[in-house]
Amino acid sequence: MEACADRFWIGFAYFLFPYLVTTFLVGFVFKLKLNYVDGILSTYPAAAWSYVCVALVMGIHGNIGAHAVLRMRPWYPRLKWFLVAILAPIPLCAALGYLNGGSVLYRAWIEGKLEPDDLPHTLANAQREFIFSSHLSVYMSLTALFAFVFLARAVRLRIMEKNKTIHVITRTERLSR
Repeated sequence: MEACADRFWIGFAYFLFPYLVTTFLVGFVFKLKLNYVDGILSTYPAAAWSYVCVALVMGIHGNIGAHAVLRMRPWYPRLKWFLVAILAPIPLCAALGYLNGGSVLYRAWIEGKLEPDDLPHTLANAQREFIFSSHLSVYMSLTALFAFVFLARAVRLRIMEKNKTIHVITRTERLSR
């Protein structure tokens, strides 16, 4: 269970962290104030898979955490399936809500029915290239960080294995005690 939660946490970092960094950099560098409609329309058709994965990974990770905490309660075995029926659909509903909202807003944008305040910011080619390169550099940095952590752990385990000393007690030592 813990290994599964660790894998979901790593997946969570790959899906959410690049978005947060890129959104911050775009707002900071180009002085754009993005609103909710901008957030959906700037990601909907192109990066929708990433948002759906974030919602599902976060929900699954939350369900694993809820199970880990609640399983120690005496009443949990009786209510486990009821709680699973309530908690399991939440990430799916979040992903479907994003997809539905994205399709409605995208359709309204294409048909020209959005209010002027809700029109998304149009990015220049230099801004798009900046977003792509910052997104790519964040993914490469995360990959390098995870590789370094796993390599350091493997080296530490190898050193611990090498430094193990085995003390064999002989029959005469046992008799002398």
